[in-house]
Amino acid sequence: MDTFQNLFDSLVRESLSFPKVAIKLIDRNLKKQGIVFTDEQLQEIEGNLTSIQGDSLTIDVDDEQVNHLSDEAKQNLQINLDDSDDLEEIHDEIIERISNALPEITSEISDELLEELKTQAPIMLKERRKEKESFEATIDELWQEPLNLLEMLIVIALEAGAEFNHQFRPTASEENNFVFDTLTRLHARACQIASEVLLLLRNGFSDGAHARWRSLHEVTVMALFIKKHGNETAERYHLHDAVESYKAARQYQVHFSRLGYEPIPDDELQAIKDVYNSVIDRFGCNFRNNYGWASYAIGNENPNFSDIERDIELEHLRPLYKLASHNVHANPKGVFFKLGKPPSNNELLLVGASIYGLSDPGHGSAISLHQITTALLTTNPNVDRLVVSNVLQRLVDEIGEAFIKVHLNIEKR
Repeated sequence: MDTFQNLFDSLVRESLSFPKVAIKLIDRNLKKQGIVFTDEQLQEIEGNLTSIQGDSLTIDVDDEQVNHLSDEAKQNLQINLDDSDDLEEIHDEIIERISNALPEITSEISDELLEELKTQAPIMLKERRKEKESFEATIDELWQEPLNLLEMLIVIALEAGAEFNHQFRPTASEENNFVFDTLTRLHARACQIASEVLLLLRNGFSDGAHARWRSLHEVTVMALFIKKHGNETAERYHLHDAVESYKAARQYQVHFSRLGYEPIPDDELQAIKDVYNSVIDRFGCNFRNNYGWASYAIGNENPNFSDIERDIELEHLRPLYKLASHNVHANPKGVFFKLGKPPSNNELLLVGASIYGLSDPGHGSAISLHQITTALLTTNPNVDRLVVSNVLQRLVDEIGEAFIKVHLNIEKR
C-alpha cells in the first residue's frame, strides 16, 4: 500500500533537492543580469551541482553570451543563492507545477493499474471464490440443521400463500376485497425477504440478515394491522401510494439535474398531483402523513410505526427491531455492535462473512414469516389451512431451539 504515494513523495523531494533548486536560482540570477544559458548548459551545471565538492563551482560562459554586457557588468557578475524571495518563488513554482500535473499523473497511473488488475483478476477471483466455497462449507457444517429447517418453513409458507392466492383471487377481485389483495402482496414480499435472509445466513452475513429481518417485521406488522381493521383500512393503504408517488416526484424534480436525468414532464407531474389531491380531498389532510392511511383506524392524526405495532400488540418486539435497526442506519451503535463479531474479540473490524450471530435473524425471520402466513390463511380458514399454520408454529419452535443450540456450541468453542 502507498506505493504510488511514496513515488509521488520521492518526486517532490527530488524536485525540491539542492541541485534542482540551485539550478533554477542560477538561471534566474543570470537572466536578471542579461545572460541566458541554453538547456544543455543548465543540465551540465546541474550535473556538476550533484557531485559538487567544496564550497565553489566554476561555470563556463560563452563569449557571445556576455559580449553585450558592459565591462562594469562583467566585473560585477555574481550569483546569489541566498535570496529568500527567489527561493520562495521557486519553491511555489515547483509545487504548483507538480500540483497541476497531479490529475494527469494519477489518471495515467490509474489506467495502467486498472488494466494490470484486470489481467490478474481471473487468478485473484478464482482464489477468492475458492476461499468463499470453503467458508460456506464451514457455515453449512455448523448451522446446517437450523438453516435447513428455516428453508423448509419458507417453502411451506410460499406454497401455502401461492395456493391461497390462486384459489381466492378471482372472487376477491370481483368483490373489491382490498384486505385479500393487500395481504397476498405483503405475504409475497415477506417470502421474498425471508429467502434473502436465508441466502445471507448461508453465506455468513448475520448483520445483513438481521437488517432484512427488520424489513420482514415491518411487512408483517402492516399485514396484521390491515387484517385487524378491515377493508377500508386496506383500501386506504392501497391509495396512499398516490401520496408517496407525489412526494417522490417533487423530490425528484428538485434533484434531477444533479442526478444527470431529465425532469418529469409537466403533464405527467400534473397527473400525479391530481391523483394526490383527489385522495387528500377524500380522506383529509392527515392522509398526507407517512402513515396517514392508518390515521382513521388507529385514532391518531399522525401515527408512526411504533403506534401501529402497539395496536396489534407486537410492541414487545420493539427492542429487537431497534437492535436490527443499527444494521440499517449509520449510527454509532451500528459501527461498534455487530452480530458477526466473535465474543472474544470485540475490537475486530468485521468486513465480511462470519460464523457468528446467525441465531437472532434466523429465528426472528421464522417467527415473522409464520405470523404473516397465518394472518393470510386465517382470513378464510379451513382445516387444511389451520393445520398448515400449526405445522409452521411447530417448525418455528424447532428452528429457535436449533439456532440456540448451535449458537451455544460455537460460543463454547
